[in-house]
Amino acid sequence: MDKSKIYTAEMAAMAMADQILRGNRYAERFHIEVPEGIERIDDYAFDNLFVMNISLPSTLREIGDYAFRNTPFHNLICPHELRSIGKGAFWRCEYIKNIRFNDKLEFIGEDAFFHCYSSGVVIPKSVKVIEKGAFYGGIDKEDDGTYKIILEAEPDFVFDKNVSDYFSYKDGKLEFHERPEGLMWKSVYC
Repeated sequence: MDKSKIYTAEMAAMAMADQILRGNRYAERFHIEVPEGIERIDDYAFDNLFVMNISLPSTLREIGDYAFRNTPFHNLICPHELRSIGKGAFWRCEYIKNIRFNDKLEFIGEDAFFHCYSSGVVIPKSVKVIEKGAFYGGIDKEDDGTYKIILEAEPDFVFDKNVSDYFSYKDGKLEFHERPEGLMWKSVYC
């Protein structure tokens, strides 16, 4: 990938310094806008930065490993072109309450939303892989620690195969084989 299309930790630090130099000394006022044309947020780019508002560009395709770890923003609305969310990308972003994925997202990495206390997420049909622990410790986990998938179907939907024909969990990954019409994967609890 062209390096000019990658948003790095150095760029994030410069954006934070710019906010402080402009007199914004309180994090709730910090607003960082990742410029259009950026296709990837690099690994650790916003790691542990105290930023409450981040605007992501419509051109963004990939969020790297631990890119927003421990960043206290509240809403995540995935840009239309986003395809991949890396390992631990939103690790302990405990203030995220609203997570909205787009219909092109294909991959959610291991521990991507570890201890993000969202009230739930809708997994779009485009998602092919959700790695182990992607939503661990955040969305209402069962007391026995089991994995649970909630499916939401249209009123007249009928499974024409075994559920295991649609997805499987192996090697720490939830993989979707087929998505029948009328079935939406409402929430994944891992």
